[in-house]
Amino acid sequence: MGLFFALFAGGVFHPAQGETLADLTGLAIMQSVSDRQFRPFEFEQLTITRTRGDGTQVVRKGRRYTRLEKGEGGVSRYLLVFDQPEAIKGVAFLIRHLPGGIQGHWVYLPALGQRMHRVFGDGGGGIFDTDFSVEDLANEDYSRFVYQRLADAMHKKRPHFVIEARSAKSKGRWPSHYGSRRIFIDREHYRITRIDYYDRSGVLLKRRTNRSGGTKDAGIGWRPETIRMENLQDKTKTTLQTTRRLYSEEWVPEHYFSRDKIVKGVLMEKKQVKHPQ
Repeated sequence: MGLFFALFAGGVFHPAQGETLADLTGLAIMQSVSDRQFRPFEFEQLTITRTRGDGTQVVRKGRRYTRLEKGEGGVSRYLLVFDQPEAIKGVAFLIRHLPGGIQGHWVYLPALGQRMHRVFGDGGGGIFDTDFSVEDLANEDYSRFVYQRLADAMHKKRPHFVIEARSAKSKGRWPSHYGSRRIFIDREHYRITRIDYYDRSGVLLKRRTNRSGGTKDAGIGWRPETIRMENLQDKTKTTLQTTRRLYSEEWVPEHYFSRDKIVKGVLMEKKQVKHPQ
C-alpha cells in the first residue's frame, strides 16, 4: 500500500471540462493524487524515532531509496538502509513490487553473514522495531483495492475528500494485511494528510499523519518533512523525519537494488552515509 514512499502530492487540481468535484470517484481522486507526485527516482535521509508504550524512545538514522517504473508491468523497488546506531549499521530491507502485490522482500543482517534472507508472509509485520510494515512501503496498486468515495469532511479546519480503500479478495486470498484504509485528502491541494488503517473486523489498528513543515519541490508540490505512524493497539508510534531529499537517478542507480551489491557493502560508501547534524 505504497503510501510510505508515495501519494503526497501538491498543486491545485482542476476537474476535466464539464466535471465537478462532486462527480469525481474515489479511484479518480486517488489516481490524480498519484499522478501529480510521481517521480521515478527518489533518495532520502531519515531520522526514525520510535516511542514505546512506556515513553522510552529509540532513535535511528538511515537512507531510503526508491526507483519506480510507471505503466502496466512496471517494477517498483524500495530500499531502506540503517546507518546509526552502530549496532544496526548496514542492516537493509529490500522490496520488489509488481502490479498485483509484493513479489519479493529481503532483509540483510550483517551479523549473520554476507547473504540476504527472504522474508515470507503478508507484509503486515512491523519493520525492525518500527510501526511501519512492508506493505506500508509499497506503491499503491489500484488492482488490489476497491475505492469508495465517502462524504467529504473537515479535517484540521480544511475540507477533505474521504476515500475508503477496501481490500479486494482475489483467487481466495486477501492481497492486503488490512481490511480497509480511510484516506483523508486535502480537497484544494490533493495532499494526503491522514490515513486510518482497519482490520477485517473494522477495528482501527493504526493512524498515519503527515505533519506540518512540508517542503515544496519544483515540479512536484508539497512533500511532508515528517510522517507519524501510531499503533493504536500497542500504544506505540514511529516518526520519520526527512533531513535530505534528492530526485536524481545518480543517487538511486539500479545496481543499488542488487542483493549482491548490498551484501558487499556498496551502500556503505562514505558519500552515502553523511547525515546533517
